[in-house]
Amino acid sequence: MRQAAQEYREGDWFAAPLDDGRYVLGRIARHSNSIVFGYFFAPPFDHVPAPAEIGDRRAADSFIQLRFSCLGLERGDWPVLEQSGEWDREAWPLPEFENRLDVPGRPTVVYAIRLDEKTVSREVSRRRIDPNEAGKRPDESLFGTEAAAIRLRQALSKPH
Repeated sequence: MRQAAQEYREGDWFAAPLDDGRYVLGRIARHSNSIVFGYFFAPPFDHVPAPAEIGDRRAADSFIQLRFSCLGLERGDWPVLEQSGEWDREAWPLPEFENRLDVPGRPTVVYAIRLDEKTVSREVSRRRIDPNEAGKRPDESLFGTEAAAIRLRQALSKPH
């Protein structure tokens, strides 16, 4: 018998497993169809955090922001904890993303990209930026559940 899909919505807090027994707290800022955009917070927990452990985190406190597949949330592998407090969409913006083109033998080209708020995927603008600005925006990539866990572990290992 198939288990019912876990429900989630903008503003929900959830726990993303890192496949090493730890969990990172995340917040859904946007979602459309099967794509979710979320903010993630350090330090990781050695357990699924309880709603009381969410605290008063803000978007600016996140160590990384990602676009990722909804599968972990839908299957319940990424447990939804709660929707805490008033949801203020403006306080949790969909940022400008970065797209980097590295072609061997050519200079690196970096673009700043805006995505549509409703689809979280359709590009609405693209502008070339100086490569010295690279790394100041979230990567435009869309991560699967397992790839997102790897990316979160990598980001946690870097100094913030």
